[in-house]
Order: sequence, then C-alpha cells, then structure tokens
Amino acid sequence: PNWNFVGLDCEVPEAGDYKTTFIGDVPVIVVRDDEGEVQVLENRCAHRGALVCLKRFGNARRLTCVYHAWSYDHRGKLVGLAFRNGVNGEGGMPAEFEPKRHGLRRAHVEVFCGLVFASFAGGLAPVEQHLGPEIAARVRRVFSKPVKVLGYGNQVLPNNWKLYTENVKDSYHASI
Repeated sequence: PNWNFVGLDCEVPEAGDYKTTFIGDVPVIVVRDDEGEVQVLENRCAHRGALVCLKRFGNARRLTCVYHAWSYDHRGKLVGLAFRNGVNGEGGMPAEFEPKRHGLRRAHVEVFCGLVFASFAGGLAPVEQHLGPEIAARVRRVFSKPVKVLGYGNQVLPNNWKLYTENVKDSYHASI
C-alpha cells in the first residue's frame, strides 16, 4: 500500500483532458472529470482488457476502447457498448447484464500542492501525512505557486539492460 506520483494537476486542465502513465506496471489514465476533479482509472477495458487510451495525452468526451467500442465516462462508469441488444434481435448481452458492474477500476486519488498521487490500495494515510512533515514542507516550498508544463523530454538508450548496468558498475568496462 503506497501513494504513487502519476502527474501534475496542470497536465489535465479541462474536462476530458487526460494523460496516460503507470502505477507500477498497471497502465492508468489520469483524467479531469466534468466536475473538475482529477480521476485515475486503470487503462484496461473491462470487456477484454485492451488499452482504452492509446495516446499519451488527449481530450475525449468519452473514453472509448478501440477493440469493441465500450465507452466510459470520466469517472470510469460504463456508459455505452456496441450491440448491447444484439443485431436484428439476435445476440447481445444477457438481460441480467449490469453496466454499473463493468466500469474501469478506479484508484484513490489525492492532489497535494498540484501533484497528483494515486493508489489502488485502500486505507492509506493522507498524502501529506504519508510524506511526513519534513518532506511535505519541502514540497510546499517548491510548489508554492501554480506550475506550468514547459515541455517533455525522453531519453532512449538503444541497448539492453546489461550494457547500461555493467558499464557503470564494472571497472573493467569503460564507464558511461
């Protein structure tokens, strides 16, 4: 059980704005809902587990899986599915199908000083308490004013793990 940093509040400023990231190895969607709250949802369709949002950033009125077009609102509630009643009276979902039981898995979310934290574990202490007074004070000092994203950068090393790991640890190899 732990809080995980998943992004900045300012990365999703408007309703429907989203970014994709991970909590550990679980893909998630950080999205601003229609009430202005930040939600964190598992980025796996409840139907067949396909990714719902494929792009790193975007804006969507509904979060719709490209595999079978199940669509969700910004709080992860299933709001539409193709062929629910079948075609020409054949097929479709059984009468006892309950859409409310097939939403996207929601994480607990807390925004602290513009930083968005999320966890799938319940019963966690508030983020500020989790960080402790010394770290919380430092976060407050650094994030005392609204943050603006100026850009993003990635570094890709075209090699395998062994080259990177051994070259910095083994004095026989040339270091980076």
